[in-house]
Amino acid sequence: NELFQIVSASDSSVMQTELIAEAARAWNASPTALQRDFDDFSIRRPRSPGEPQRVETTTAPVPVPEDHLLLLILHHDRIGPRLAGALRHEAVDDATPSGRLLNRFLGEFENHSWPGIESVETLCEDPEESALVNSLMFETPGIEDPVKVANEALRLIHQRFLRRKLQEIELEIAGKAPISPDESFQLRKREFDLKKEMMHPPQILPDT
Repeated sequence: NELFQIVSASDSSVMQTELIAEAARAWNASPTALQRDFDDFSIRRPRSPGEPQRVETTTAPVPVPEDHLLLLILHHDRIGPRLAGALRHEAVDDATPSGRLLNRFLGEFENHSWPGIESVETLCEDPEESALVNSLMFETPGIEDPVKVANEALRLIHQRFLRRKLQEIELEIAGKAPISPDESFQLRKREFDLKKEMMHPPQILPDT
């Protein structure tokens, strides 16, 4: 199944679920049924040589770029306004506590209402967010070049967001068979524009 092959190419289970839901909306299908079919496909599909089998573990989650930007803001909040001007909210993964906090922090900088590090916990909306902020506050980052770290995190968020958009185009093409030449042209043009945009990630400048 071409759709499931496209979805399985994503290494994030959250993104896979979102892509399945997106396909269900596009095809007017049941998300639950489509997810069940994808789960069956994932179990039965042959693995390519050298492909590791996915195993559920209980280890600590791998840090995401949003974590690094939160850490920077909490220890170098002068960088906040520049991040708010460079990063669009829709690119941030708000399915995670760090993503939700980052978008909230950036909104405060955009509105010139950042309360300062001493009052940052007032921006937390639940115990999980408070625990995350406290853990990052007491962490010793040891970052020599905050701008360099910020730009790398911005690049990763930008690429992840655009890869998802490209996958959505592939899903749309896979769900429209046959597809008219005009539709094909418009979708391929969007694909080309996204790939071009991927080459120009947002960046911030050092302190002047």
